[in-house]
Amino acid sequence: MPNRTIKESALTSRNLDTLSDGAERLFWRLILVADDFGRFDADPKVLKARCFPLKVDTLKTGVITRWMAELVTTGPIQLYQNTHREYGFFTTWHKYQQKRALHSKYPDPQSSD
Repeated sequence: MPNRTIKESALTSRNLDTLSDGAERLFWRLILVADDFGRFDADPKVLKARCFPLKVDTLKTGVITRWMAELVTTGPIQLYQNTHREYGFFTTWHKYQQKRALHSKYPDPQSSD
Protein backbone atom coordinates (compact mmCIF):
# COMPACT_ATOMS: atom_id res chain seq x y z
CA MET A 1 0.00 0.00 0.00
CA PRO A 2 1.56 3.31 -1.05
CA ASN A 3 2.03 6.25 1.28
CA ARG A 4 -0.38 9.12 0.85
CA THR A 5 -0.05 12.86 1.33
CA ILE A 6 -2.54 14.59 3.61
CA LYS A 7 -2.67 18.34 3.18
CA GLU A 8 -3.14 20.62 6.18
CA SER A 9 -6.05 22.27 4.33
CA ALA A 10 -8.11 19.16 5.16
CA LEU A 11 -8.51 20.58 8.66
CA THR A 12 -10.58 23.46 7.33
CA SER A 13 -12.30 21.69 4.43
CA ARG A 14 -15.97 22.73 4.24
CA ASN A 15 -16.81 19.53 2.35
CA LEU A 16 -15.27 17.26 4.96
CA ASP A 17 -16.94 19.29 7.71
CA THR A 18 -20.39 18.43 6.33
CA LEU A 19 -19.77 14.67 6.66
CA SER A 20 -20.93 12.55 9.55
CA ASP A 21 -18.16 11.11 11.71
CA GLY A 22 -18.55 7.68 10.11
CA ALA A 23 -18.51 8.96 6.54
CA GLU A 24 -15.41 11.02 7.26
CA ARG A 25 -13.71 7.99 8.80
CA LEU A 26 -14.54 5.97 5.68
CA PHE A 27 -13.18 8.82 3.53
CA TRP A 28 -9.76 8.67 5.21
CA ARG A 29 -9.61 4.89 5.06
CA LEU A 30 -10.57 4.92 1.37
CA ILE A 31 -7.54 7.10 0.71
CA LEU A 32 -5.43 4.22 2.00
CA VAL A 33 -7.06 1.53 -0.16
CA ALA A 34 -7.41 3.53 -3.39
CA ASP A 35 -4.86 2.88 -6.12
CA ASP A 36 -2.55 5.58 -7.50
CA PHE A 37 -5.39 6.80 -9.73
CA GLY A 38 -7.76 7.26 -6.78
CA ARG A 39 -9.90 4.27 -7.79
CA PHE A 40 -11.21 1.43 -5.67
CA ASP A 41 -13.64 -1.50 -5.60
CA ALA A 42 -16.87 0.02 -4.25
CA ASP A 43 -18.68 -3.18 -3.32
CA PRO A 44 -19.81 -2.50 0.30
CA LYS A 45 -18.65 -5.93 1.49
CA VAL A 46 -15.21 -5.38 -0.05
CA LEU A 47 -15.01 -1.88 1.43
CA LYS A 48 -15.90 -3.19 4.87
CA ALA A 49 -13.20 -5.86 4.67
CA ARG A 50 -10.51 -3.57 3.23
CA CYS A 51 -11.22 -0.38 5.18
CA PHE A 52 -12.24 -1.91 8.51
CA PRO A 53 -10.51 -5.31 8.72
CA LEU A 54 -10.71 -5.43 12.52
CA LYS A 55 -14.44 -4.66 12.49
CA VAL A 56 -15.74 -7.10 9.85
CA ASP A 57 -17.64 -9.04 12.51
CA THR A 58 -19.23 -6.01 14.17
CA LEU A 59 -19.71 -3.33 11.50
CA LYS A 60 -22.84 -3.77 9.41
CA THR A 61 -22.49 -3.65 5.63
CA GLY A 62 -25.53 -1.35 5.53
CA VAL A 63 -23.57 1.24 7.49
CA ILE A 64 -20.84 1.20 4.85
CA THR A 65 -23.52 1.63 2.16
CA ARG A 66 -24.97 4.62 4.03
CA TRP A 67 -21.55 6.25 4.50
CA MET A 68 -20.70 5.73 0.82
CA ALA A 69 -23.99 7.33 -0.22
CA GLU A 70 -23.08 10.33 1.94
CA LEU A 71 -19.65 10.60 0.28
CA VAL A 72 -21.24 10.43 -3.17
CA THR A 73 -23.91 13.01 -2.28
CA THR A 74 -21.40 15.50 -0.88
CA GLY A 75 -19.07 15.03 -3.84
CA PRO A 76 -15.63 13.67 -2.89
CA ILE A 77 -16.45 10.25 -4.36
CA GLN A 78 -18.13 9.16 -7.59
CA LEU A 79 -19.30 5.65 -8.41
CA TYR A 80 -19.34 3.87 -11.77
CA GLN A 81 -19.95 0.38 -13.09
CA ASN A 82 -17.82 -1.77 -15.33
CA THR A 83 -18.57 -5.37 -16.24
CA HIS A 84 -21.46 -5.27 -13.75
CA ARG A 85 -19.16 -4.39 -10.84
CA GLU A 86 -19.25 -1.16 -8.91
CA TYR A 87 -16.14 0.96 -8.56
CA GLY A 88 -15.47 4.37 -7.10
CA PHE A 89 -12.96 7.15 -7.45
CA PHE A 90 -11.97 10.34 -5.68
CA THR A 91 -13.10 13.30 -7.78
CA THR A 92 -10.13 15.53 -6.90
CA TRP A 93 -7.45 12.87 -6.44
CA HIS A 94 -5.11 14.45 -9.00
CA LYS A 95 -5.01 17.70 -6.98
CA TYR A 96 -3.79 16.07 -3.77
CA GLN A 97 -1.99 12.82 -4.57
CA GLN A 98 0.95 11.75 -6.70
CA LYS A 99 0.56 9.12 -9.38
CA ARG A 100 3.44 6.62 -9.33
CA ALA A 101 1.90 3.66 -11.13
CA LEU A 102 1.59 3.63 -14.91
CA HIS A 103 -1.75 1.80 -14.90
CA SER A 104 -4.71 1.66 -12.56
CA LYS A 105 -5.68 -1.57 -10.83
CA TYR A 106 -9.30 -0.78 -11.76
CA PRO A 107 -11.11 0.05 -15.01
CA ASP A 108 -11.34 3.62 -16.26
CA PRO A 109 -14.59 5.40 -15.30
CA GLN A 110 -14.99 6.53 -18.93
CA SER A 111 -15.27 2.88 -19.98
CA SER A 112 -18.20 2.24 -17.63
CA ASP A 113 -21.20 0.28 -18.83
